[in-house]
Amino acid sequence: MEPDLAELESDIAAIKIDIAVLKATSATKADLAVVRTEIADLRTAIAEAKSAIIMWVMGAIFLAQLLPIFSKLLIK
Repeated sequence: MEPDLAELESDIAAIKIDIAVLKATSATKADLAVVRTEIADLRTAIAEAKSAIIMWVMGAIFLAQLLPIFSKLLIK
């Protein structure tokens, strides 16, 4: 009986250490809120970057359509 009790006590001590480690390394609600905010900010930044890229490409296509017209005007 005495060896079993000693084994249980050592197991309980190991469980306490494991629980302490889990508490120290687990995320809290505040941590998750920060991550959600950062993800929302990243999504906004990506959407803005996509819009800027689309505007630059459309502008380049528009200017490419005007270049032949300007070159004809300059040659005359």
